[in-house]
Amino acid sequence: MKKRLKVGDVIQIPVAEYRVSYAQLLIARDVLFVLVGSKLWMAADGVPKNTSDLDPIFWAWTLDAKIYHGHWAVVGNWPVQMDECDLPIYKVGYEGRVFLESFSGQKLREASSEEVERVPYRTTISPIAIERCIKRLHGLSQDDVPLDECLIANTVVLSDVV
Repeated sequence: MKKRLKVGDVIQIPVAEYRVSYAQLLIARDVLFVLVGSKLWMAADGVPKNTSDLDPIFWAWTLDAKIYHGHWAVVGNWPVQMDECDLPIYKVGYEGRVFLESFSGQKLREASSEEVERVPYRTTISPIAIERCIKRLHGLSQDDVPLDECLIANTVVLSDVV
């Protein structure tokens, strides 16, 4: 039976021997949206107490395969403290034009030429790519991963364009 995921679930992601990272589930649908922490923890240290303890560094749309197969464990649930203005926006092509779309999928307006260059399309990355991004952040891998486009610091959010 498939595990029922809930918004706010805290996920433990094994990274290296005895070391783990944590992520919080912000959207729990067919495709998941996770907020991933920058810190590595010793697995034996226990679960961080809240989202700010994670020191969030990147977020991504991903799938539940690693959870479903037991590679990633749901270890808690915290309240989600995000406003839509703080979440990423995306571009979408429609009838030969490019529009900005809010995190929740609402079409905002036509994108400027600068926004077409700056704002990404909504993409999904594999759970393995998330693990590789975490490893790359900590110098444990040199894999070519989509880390830069997932970094919170590089994200265009709704409040940037409204």
